[in-house]
Amino acid sequence: MPTLPREIGWLLIVVYVFGLVLLMTVGLHEGSFGETPFILVVACGALLVVQFVRLVAKRTFQHDSARPMLTLATVALTVFVIATFADARLLLDTEKTPRFIRVTHAGQIVLLASYLPSILRGVPERRLWSEVRFGLFALFLILGGISVMLLSPRPHGGVFDIQTEAARTLLHGENPYRTASSPGDPPTVLYASALAFAIAHDVRWVPLVTLVVTGFALRYIAHRGIRPSAHLDPITAKAAALAASTIRPRGAHGPVDHRPASSLPFPGLAEDAPALMLWLTPKAYFFVEQSYTDMLPVALIALALVAHMRRMPTLTAALLGVALSAKQSMVWLVPLAILLGFGGVQWLAFVAAAALTAMPFAIWDYRSALRVVLDLYGGHPQSTIDGLTPTNWFFRRYGIVPRAAPGLLSAAIVSAIAAWRAPRTRYAFALSAMIVFFVFCVLGRPMFVGSYFFLTAMASLTAAVAVGERFHMG
Repeated sequence: MPTLPREIGWLLIVVYVFGLVLLMTVGLHEGSFGETPFILVVACGALLVVQFVRLVAKRTFQHDSARPMLTLATVALTVFVIATFADARLLLDTEKTPRFIRVTHAGQIVLLASYLPSILRGVPERRLWSEVRFGLFALFLILGGISVMLLSPRPHGGVFDIQTEAARTLLHGENPYRTASSPGDPPTVLYASALAFAIAHDVRWVPLVTLVVTGFALRYIAHRGIRPSAHLDPITAKAAALAASTIRPRGAHGPVDHRPASSLPFPGLAEDAPALMLWLTPKAYFFVEQSYTDMLPVALIALALVAHMRRMPTLTAALLGVALSAKQSMVWLVPLAILLGFGGVQWLAFVAAAALTAMPFAIWDYRSALRVVLDLYGGHPQSTIDGLTPTNWFFRRYGIVPRAAPGLLSAAIVSAIAAWRAPRTRYAFALSAMIVFFVFCVLGRPMFVGSYFFLTAMASLTAAVAVGERFHMG
């Protein structure tokens, strides 16, 4: 059976646990952040810290058999899908029964079961079937998302109304940052919302399309990453040799395969799992329904890494620059971009892309644009007690008022260590970004459902990069 680095399993656990936290806090107990979610978030933080320490210490990555990891992933994803059959409120904020979505869920369960023969026998699948199956997952997601828009034309919560108003205002040639609703969405989000409203008259196409695009980008990254070759460096070759084993699938005939276990073709779930963990998260449809746009910067980062894999560094820098203006916390991409080996041209493209997307609003109304940038902290009181942050749990229990400083300081420290000690690889960039955003959100600002879904997507992206670079992660 082929092998995978143990870190991939840890990252998939982080993604899955974030999905559980969302299910418990938003689905089962609305607005509650009790002891169990608190412990789960702390455990995820510990796993991420261990991986970051191993990365900067340049430890050798241990490879384990892929069979237990992938079997457990199949069971876990199936549990996610089945869990949403029990109550429609676990999916959406609506009283209507999402019957069509349940039909798509039944199809997803059948597709998940189709992974098991390959996993249990330890043999690769036909490439055509693997591509078709992943396309069916995407089709089910799109059809489910369209069903969500029909079931809930006017969702509660206010985010949908604010974004719709901002899109209309921008399309009418007015500055949406001057409206009474005072949206805090960065420029890239406003452009995307206005485009979606102009084409489909529904801003919720933005989270749906970005969710689909991110999934395909994750699968490309996992499938097209570094492959074993004669040009592996000595350390990587040694690691592959340590993972070597003699493979004969059960029931197979013919000569024994003496290739290193880490280089054998493996079941398709290994490449699909990061995207499926994101797509099959029970609250994914909730984010489409509510029109949360936290996925947009993740989609841009994923596309930037695809460009980096295809040796297009200037396009990589430009996409990261656009991501910089898609979410205020993306400012942490500035020090982390060092890990992608940017040169002078790339830094120029990075800054130019960010400036060009934000410049129209800055020229239009400098004060309003500045207020939106500072809204990262000024618009969200640090003592908000209905957030889903561990710091708010301490506030409710012990009266300790959450502050922004711990998150800012922790993110700055992790960024500095990564820029100084981490290898210049895509995996180092993805893992460092995941940890920086984790400590920035969890230890600093009040977190709500959008922030957790953002972290879920970032963890999925890191897992996809780890699968793609399993031969050279350090």
